[in-house]
Amino acid sequence: MLSVIRRSQIIGATMIDSTTASKIGTVEDLWIDELRRVKYLFSQQGYCPLDQISGVNRGVVSIYSHLLSVTQFYIHHSAQIAVQSKLSKPLGWVEDFLFDWHTGEIVAYLLAGDIASSYGGRAILFPKYIAEYRAGVIHVDEDTKHCLQDESKGLEGFLCERSDPVQSLVQEMIVRLHGLIASDDYPESVRLKIKQVSEDLAADYDHHILQEATEFLHEQWANLQQSIDRSIRHAQAALKTAWEDISSKKQK
Repeated sequence: MLSVIRRSQIIGATMIDSTTASKIGTVEDLWIDELRRVKYLFSQQGYCPLDQISGVNRGVVSIYSHLLSVTQFYIHHSAQIAVQSKLSKPLGWVEDFLFDWHTGEIVAYLLAGDIASSYGGRAILFPKYIAEYRAGVIHVDEDTKHCLQDESKGLEGFLCERSDPVQSLVQEMIVRLHGLIASDDYPESVRLKIKQVSEDLAADYDHHILQEATEFLHEQWANLQQSIDRSIRHAQAALKTAWEDISSKKQK
């Protein structure tokens, strides 16, 4: 998935205003709601709702609006998630997790502790195997350890787990495809445009890196199309809001 990132990859990232490119703050934590979704990025300067993120790339988070100073009472820190049995027996803890910065959905948890001992001390738990989530504690069935996966195998389908050169090239290809792919394009058309952009870059990149990046985008063509459409709609909404703010100030 294109918009999935590890918690550890976004902590410490610089938040900038997507309009002025000025620094707003640094991501210090993520806050999660009772539905197990990431709700806000937290900085000493305030909170950023996920729907105000315009992009995440190489340690930089671009946002559409100013940070908020008020948040709901039911959210909690992402760094304090324990793993227990249904009878509250300690089994381990969440060392990291992957989430979709478009939706806030947590798509995989990296567990450590006794529950992951058979996997070298670190194992992947997918949300469908969680029995209950309450107040920063994941409760699982006693036999859940048999549903875990090795870290490398469990995360192989995510862009954030590819090498830095591949991630960088995929991002460059997405930028080039941004003005080419429309929301109503047929799958064949999207794949053809990916192929065209790949061929345009052939002289500038290592063949194996380009091949891996191209194959990844071919596999993720639907997510790519949705991501581009979402970015366009958010940019249009941000421009509309900015224009309304300017107009209201002129009238005062």
